[in-house]
Amino acid sequence: MCMGILELYLIRHGETGWNREGRTQGHSQNPLSKLGIKQARRLGMRLESETFDQTYSSDLKRALQTATIAFPHAEIIQDRRLREIGRGILEDTTDAERSEEQRELLNYIRGERLTRRPPGGENFQDVIDRLESWLEALPKHGKVAAVTHGGVVSAALHRLVGYDKRFSFAMNNTGITRLVLENGHTIISFVNDHSHLRGREDLWTY
Repeated sequence: MCMGILELYLIRHGETGWNREGRTQGHSQNPLSKLGIKQARRLGMRLESETFDQTYSSDLKRALQTATIAFPHAEIIQDRRLREIGRGILEDTTDAERSEEQRELLNYIRGERLTRRPPGGENFQDVIDRLESWLEALPKHGKVAAVTHGGVVSAALHRLVGYDKRFSFAMNNTGITRLVLENGHTIISFVNDHSHLRGREDLWTY
């Protein structure tokens, strides 16, 4: 690795039971499902030939469990700044379970998610800000992996291309996004690469 180049792998965690149910997770501490464990193992097989200088994880259980399975020999550095966006009073609900008031709140937030937040939760700018803090603390060169959440990876990409509420980035479970940072410039190498699940459509989830 050349001096001045930081290679960053941002990885979404494996599936949880709440993912399958369509239940809002946010900061909830949910473990991987059996399928999520299989996805994490496939992720590990995909990355076993890669050497990382540092391996980070969100401190939420689903991310940390994914990191532990995928990187069994690494020292995992837990960091709260890599947590999913906090959903406050909307956590632990599905669309079918939400009250009319909660549905109205969710639609209100979706109208301007950069600045609007649910009671007890965060907005998208909050996630971008804490991600920015984490990025600034990283080394300026080397190779780093971080197991995190779809909202955090999306925040990283919006930070680079500019926030536009008309579009969003979809992230599969264990999808990998690779960024190359050099002298103040960032190259988006690939986004949401989940080719390690190729040929195993039974393992594909969102």
